[in-house]
Amino acid sequence: LKLLSRTGNKVRFDSASGEIFTAGMLHPTIYLASGLNKTHSNREIQAMIAHEENHVRMKDPLRTTLAMMVEKGLPSFPMKEKMFRYFMTLTELCADKSAEESLADGLPLITALYKKLQLSNRSLSAGINYFSSQSERIGILVGKKKLNWGMNMRLTSGVMVGLLVFTYVIIKSNFYSCPHLSLCLSALTSVLKIH
Repeated sequence: LKLLSRTGNKVRFDSASGEIFTAGMLHPTIYLASGLNKTHSNREIQAMIAHEENHVRMKDPLRTTLAMMVEKGLPSFPMKEKMFRYFMTLTELCADKSAEESLADGLPLITALYKKLQLSNRSLSAGINYFSSQSERIGILVGKKKLNWGMNMRLTSGVMVGLLVFTYVIIKSNFYSCPHLSLCLSALTSVLKIH
């Protein structure tokens, strides 16, 4: 990554792509590709910068990293992945809303998202999707889709209550102090291998 310039919390880097993203957990920085102005209008770039500035203010790189660590550390349960994807989408939507309010216009952000969606569909390279959930976010920004807050809040609440109950039962049942725990787990493992 060849850095071209740095101004405050913004770094321009040499790249023909139209990438813009925020990185850095403790001191988030906005990275802008030098080719951004070839793929987007000035107004779209302003909208994307406003979006990324919200990520910086909210320390989203740190929050999303912590959320991903929690997701990876939790045992598998129904709807776990959906719940964490929903958190990531909400993080992006909050930044979208902030950008829309700062410009007093949502159209530049919508067109920027649409362009990024088209570019990512044409690109065969693997990499990080810095402007994630574009189609979902476009639908919400233009008013064609709505977040199902009720269902998602009930799901999240149910999962959290379930985890608390599970933790309480494990602690109160002295599960880990069982003298023959290793024998029980070995027997369970051998049964699972047979089936």
